[in-house]
Amino acid sequence: MPFRVAVASDDGRLINRHFAKTEQFWIFKLVDGRFYLDEVRDVQPVAYDNHQEKLLRIVEGIEDCGMAVASEIGPGAAVIMGQKGMEPFVTGDTVEEALARIAWRQQKNYIAMHAEKRARQNCIRIFK
Repeated sequence: MPFRVAVASDDGRLINRHFAKTEQFWIFKLVDGRFYLDEVRDVQPVAYDNHQEKLLRIVEGIEDCGMAVASEIGPGAAVIMGQKGMEPFVTGDTVEEALARIAWRQQKNYIAMHAEKRARQNCIRIFK
């Protein structure tokens, strides 16, 4: 499954929306070390009696993403994201700058993960 990032933005250029107040998420998919726009997903503003319920519905609307990027993310939203296996990322950068940093980090994590796997395999071979 490709790594996806949900970005809270008005125009797809600047990360300028609070997570809980955004009206749309720009969904980017990581392919071969680069992000590509996959879709723009509208968030239906629904009135909830409970703020936690609102946050839960927003997170569920983007839970196919591994990360949510916004200019602000409150602690309640961050906790719900963590429970769903998502990572919150707060920045005021341009979308391009933020996605470049995320792509670099994903590539670094991928390399480290495979290096650790190779080391374990070599260790097993030595002890057999």
